[in-house]
Amino acid sequence: MFAIDGYENSLVHNHLHPDEPEFDSVDRDQSIRHILGVDADLKYPINTKEDWVGRHLLSNRFRKPRVFLAGDAAHIWVPYAGYGMTAGLACATNLAWLVVAALKGWADPSILDAYEAERHPITEQASHFVMSHAQKMLKARFPVPQNVEALDSEGYAVRTLIGMEADDLNVQQFCGEGLNFGYY
Repeated sequence: MFAIDGYENSLVHNHLHPDEPEFDSVDRDQSIRHILGVDADLKYPINTKEDWVGRHLLSNRFRKPRVFLAGDAAHIWVPYAGYGMTAGLACATNLAWLVVAALKGWADPSILDAYEAERHPITEQASHFVMSHAQKMLKARFPVPQNVEALDSEGYAVRTLIGMEADDLNVQQFCGEGLNFGYY
């Protein structure tokens, strides 16, 4: 669940389990209530709903003579920690200076070949990381233990374990050195 305006609008995500064959097999109201931890007394509006399937698509080529692909035209994967946006911006930035160099004449037009050679490998690495990590996040979902709020040593141990597991998983997601930055 993500706060949209910090007051009354939120975005709630849920995923299908292997035994749920299609989106309509999910009781959306029950899912929202479970995620929020509320009973049937709470009334809430649904502004909109959208079903989507995570995809992993990467173009074989980012250039064919005078056509260059960048951003979502070149690669699509699940929206995750800004990797798609960052890859799109990196592609655009890389391509922009190469095109300017060729057009202004301070580099041979063959410099345009560098775009695909530079961006395709790192984009492929990022796409595989994102999809792999998204799968790890799905596998890490589990019911909240009953004693998670207990003010005893057992409750503390449960909270500590959950916190360590969440930290280990999320640090990987948001500190993608060599994927979002620091690559060459």
